[in-house]
Amino acid sequence: MQLLPITLLSDERQEVISHPCCGEVLEMFRLLYTRQGFTPPWIGYFMSRNGQIAGACGFKNVPVNGKVEIAYWTFREFEHQGIASEVCGELVRLARVSDPWIVVTARTCSLYNTSSRVLRKNGFVHTDMAFDDECQDIFEWTCQSSKTDKHEAKTEPHHARG
Repeated sequence: MQLLPITLLSDERQEVISHPCCGEVLEMFRLLYTRQGFTPPWIGYFMSRNGQIAGACGFKNVPVNGKVEIAYWTFREFEHQGIASEVCGELVRLARVSDPWIVVTARTCSLYNTSSRVLRKNGFVHTDMAFDDECQDIFEWTCQSSKTDKHEAKTEPHHARG
């Protein structure tokens, strides 16, 4: 698995151009960068597996008060292959290599779904509830695992300027 930084120039890479879901992802991160700037490593990444874009992931914001929220999604043809679990762990490691004291959080629309299983597998526990117009009840998760604290990120993303 390789994390490819999503930059304003990401759509020039062939593997990005050829996948139909990448345009929506690019637009979403362009809007995010417009609001908060392009501040690696707190950016979005395409997940590349064997030269194919398998999904996207990243940090939903720069850290605020020592906390950062992660998000990830696997494109349909790559679901149920362990990619989300792997990339969730990589985001936690990347965050903690950048700031060993960072609190890594995530949100799901359900307490019991694929994403919540991915989070549990990576040491997250359900810690709070919130409300969202899209999902109604939102389940907030916090990474409690120390297993990633002592390991450097396996994936060293190549940071490009946006």
